[in-house]
Amino acid sequence: MLRAIERATGHPIAPMRLPTSEDIVNRRVAKFKQAISEAIDSQDLTPFDSVVAEYQREHDADPAKVAAALAYLAQKDRPLRPARAEEPAPPPAAPTPAPTRAAAKTGVARRRYRIEVGREHKVEPKNIVGAIANETGIPSRSIGSIEIHRTYSTVELPDGMPQKVLAKLRKVRVGGRPLRIDIQR
Repeated sequence: MLRAIERATGHPIAPMRLPTSEDIVNRRVAKFKQAISEAIDSQDLTPFDSVVAEYQREHDADPAKVAAALAYLAQKDRPLRPARAEEPAPPPAAPTPAPTRAAAKTGVARRRYRIEVGREHKVEPKNIVGAIANETGIPSRSIGSIEIHRTYSTVELPDGMPQKVLAKLRKVRVGGRPLRIDIQR
């Protein structure tokens, strides 16, 4: 799929390591520390100094604990180190189509697409496979079953095809006709 995206965009995509939870936490902490430094350097904190000093005297509080409590209040809507249970749930996935016959056999998720060429256009499966593989870089083994009808055909392709690839396929011609590929409804 990555090769198909690279061919569609005309640019190579370098593999990247996703940040770990620890990387994200470290980045948040660094940004928070930077925000503290900027506030100390650029703001008049005199009114707050007196409030904090007064609080310390009244409660015999450790200055580090007061600072930690203030940091919590500043960050409680977006904790620096979120607990696992507090992490937002991922958005619900879009409904997935029922697996196609090829997907059931191979375990590869596929989606059925309709293309506007059929028997009356003297098209054969090899023409469809060749056009799709040549134009998108999708390996022919990744193309599932093809059913050819009188005026149209259906083809199973890997699920999650990028819109750029589909837009390119809509213009591809087989048997002198554009595929005008679209999801089979």
